[in-house]
Amino acid sequence: MSAPENALIERRRYIKDAKGSSFLDAVFLIHFFNRYANWGGCLDITPDEVFGAFDPVEYQSALARVSLLITHSGEVGMARHGYPAARPYQDQYALFKKQNPGFCESSYKLAADRGILAMR
Repeated sequence: MSAPENALIERRRYIKDAKGSSFLDAVFLIHFFNRYANWGGCLDITPDEVFGAFDPVEYQSALARVSLLITHSGEVGMARHGYPAARPYQDQYALFKKQNPGFCESSYKLAADRGILAMR
């Protein structure tokens, strides 16, 4: 059974956005789609589809930073939902960005939204 057309459109959008992004943000988009946004049964996006040739060591390094960003997004979610001992949301979001430098604002927002959803 093939993926629905709307899922394929979303996959193509993620690839297009990744190709137009910095390397770090592209790795984030690849990971985010494969892990959190691929609800339609599409094939995962591979780095080859976005970059062609790439340095696997650089990719793994960026992927480690992406994983840390996603981990820290949970703290943003806890702040947004007012968990006990959580910082105020705006303070936590600023710290989140400071702890994870180098991403674009849309990557921070997408990751933070994921943390908010995960911590509801």
